[in-house]
Amino acid sequence: MQAETLSQSCVSTSTLNFNPGLNIAQPQAVSITGTGSLTGCLSQAGASGLTANYTLSGTVNGTCLLGTITLTQEITWNNGQSSTVTFSGPSVGVVGNVLVGTVQSGLFQGNLVALPNVLATTLLANPTACAAPGGLKQAQGTGAEVFTSIL
Repeated sequence: MQAETLSQSCVSTSTLNFNPGLNIAQPQAVSITGTGSLTGCLSQAGASGLTANYTLSGTVNGTCLLGTITLTQEITWNNGQSSTVTFSGPSVGVVGNVLVGTVQSGLFQGNLVALPNVLATTLLANPTACAAPGGLKQAQGTGAEVFTSIL
């Protein structure tokens, strides 16, 4: 059995752009780009002082409600270090859905990462967004991004 240790938990605020827009009925390949920030980071010892900005890029194959996603998060930390996180798996546009990935390089390398699905937040606020002409072109949201070390 492996033990898990919290490395860092931060407030993640992000904006994702979809091209073409995600729709409700027709599955398709959609390009994802985005930006975000990590603030209020905490470690097991308390406030860590870490903050960061990041970019997101990848693809989703599916609709607003169901698909598969491949996403890369490039994080630049305020201590001069960086991290590259990759996510891949199902993308479900429902509240509570998170993307789970791994830090491939840099600070927290090897950690598992849970990133909130901002698509779900956007759909909760505007449930008809995917039915609009051209589909959903942008999603925004805030949640906890958690970095966990596996021992």
